[in-house]
Parts: sequence; structure tokens; C-alpha cells
Amino acid sequence: MSSRNYILQALRNAQNNAPELQHPGSFDQAVLFDDPVEQFIESVQVVAGTPVICADLKECAQQIEKHELFREANILCNLEPNWNFSASQKGSGKEWMEVNEQDDPHSFEKVDLCIMQGQFGVAENGAIWIDSRFVAQQAVLFLTQHLILTVPRQEIVQNMHQAYARLSFDSAYYGCFIAGPSKTADIEQALVIGAHGPRSLTVYLIG
Repeated sequence: MSSRNYILQALRNAQNNAPELQHPGSFDQAVLFDDPVEQFIESVQVVAGTPVICADLKECAQQIEKHELFREANILCNLEPNWNFSASQKGSGKEWMEVNEQDDPHSFEKVDLCIMQGQFGVAENGAIWIDSRFVAQQAVLFLTQHLILTVPRQEIVQNMHQAYARLSFDSAYYGCFIAGPSKTADIEQALVIGAHGPRSLTVYLIG
């Protein structure tokens, strides 16, 4: 018997029967918080995001227009379908880029600020679910310099088990969870924010 076959046979003989998997029980009991909204706000901060609380969409729009990132941005994408900015902002010299399926993704590299609606947030880790059916080109979410996401207050779930239970893949589409701005700690274990994507994430919690 060759050395190779000898080793493979020894491995086969050493295999144990796989233990029976334990039932996980109720997924709702995995991680629960007394106040999921407060925990979501804390989790967003932990992952280097900035949470902002707004009473409604109108207040949200007003606060965004006053935001330093908004005032300094020259090229913007507004993908929040429920409202538009004031007429004064439309005529302020800023360039409002449309996002279409036919666009070259490289064209979004000049976007300073993108504003997008998130479908729901996760209290456990501050992640926000983005459904591509609400954005023609998901590349803009990762190429923009700064990202603003809006999330309805009532759309905060406790944990990732509840989050996955909300997803439906009956039809093919792209979706992702976004938690904070891009970051890496691969080099000397030093955390770098904005290494390969948005340099900041601001989350407006509405309601």
C-alpha cells in the first residue's frame, strides 16, 4: 500500500459517527432586547455609524439638508422614494445624478453622497437590509463617498434570525445587509474607516 493510500485509509478508520444536531429551539429567543430601537441605535454607533432620530420624513429631509456632508456634496443621488428635497436645494448648483439600469457603474465613482431607503434594521448588530428592487444600480451604494440610509422606527427587528425570516427569495434579486461605513483592520489590526467603500454611514431612524 502506498503512503498516500495508507494515510487515507487511516483517516477513514478514524472517522467517528457525526453527532445528531441539536434543535435550536425558538429562534426568537436567540437574542432579545427590552428596547430593540435603543439597542439598534447603540449598535449603529458600535459599527462606526451615526444614528439620527427624526419624527417624520419631513423632519428627516430638513435635517439632511442641514447636514455638513449634504452641504459640502456636489454630486448626489437621492434613492429615497418617499420625498424630495426642497426647491431651494434643487437650484443650489448641486448635481443630482439619476440611477438607471443602463448606467455604467464606474460613473458613480464621483458621487459624494447617496441617500437610500433601508427596508428594516437589526437591533443585534445595527445592520440594515437593502433590497435591490428599490435601486436600479446597487454599485452606487458602495462607490459613493458617504451614505445616508433611512429606516422606519417600526421596522426594527431583534436579531438576525428574525431578519432572515422576513426575507423572501421567490424571485431573483440582489440584497445585502449594510452595517456601518466600510472598514478594515487587516493591517496591523488597526481599524481604518472608509478603506474600500463609503467613508461614513448616517442612519436616520424615522418615527
